[in-house]
Amino acid sequence: MAKCKVDFPVRLEDLATTHNEFVSFEPEIFPGLIYRMTVPRVTIFVFVTGTVLLVGAKTRSEIHRAFDLLYPVLLQFRKVVDAELQ
Repeated sequence: MAKCKVDFPVRLEDLATTHNEFVSFEPEIFPGLIYRMTVPRVTIFVFVTGTVLLVGAKTRSEIHRAFDLLYPVLLQFRKVVDAELQ
């Protein structure tokens, strides 16, 4: 298991809609988005705060690979906060 935090909040609803074949998102039940990556086979929990948990990897390199693949996706769904608009 690995835990990290990206420097921005994430728009989980939009991410869930766009990547619906890989994602489970039930905010009434659990506040995080569950992203099931197939290669490498890793389950990733993403929270609106930018906290990311990666579980199920067999090696450290699988964790790095999974995050490297996910990070550009998270950037696409970066939530713009009011302070950034000014």
